[in-house]
Amino acid sequence: MPKKPTDLDDVIGAISDITTMVSERFDAMDQRFDAMDQRFDAMDARLFRVESKLEEHDKRFDEIDAKINKIFQILDGHMKRIEDILQDNVARDAQQVRMEKWIFQIADKLDLKLKYE
Repeated sequence: MPKKPTDLDDVIGAISDITTMVSERFDAMDQRFDAMDQRFDAMDARLFRVESKLEEHDKRFDEIDAKINKIFQILDGHMKRIEDILQDNVARDAQQVRMEKWIFQIADKLDLKLKYE
């Protein structure tokens, strides 16, 4: 069978078929991109909520840090007082021992007998 010569209508039909096929593919791609845009918008909204919660948690952690620092300052003050009291007790005990020694020395010199009651 001999080949039929190609006329202008055949060329236009082929071009029309190709443009339809390309157009359908672009439409499908557009739909996929639209779906992806919707997913990205949803993810953006979720990320915004997460960021907001993180900021709230950061504020809470800052408040907790401030409270902990205040507690440590109070504890440091109490520890300083306890250390001062302990030093005073050591000094007082040493003074008491020295005074008892003097009392016994005086009692010996005066020939007195001391009674513990």
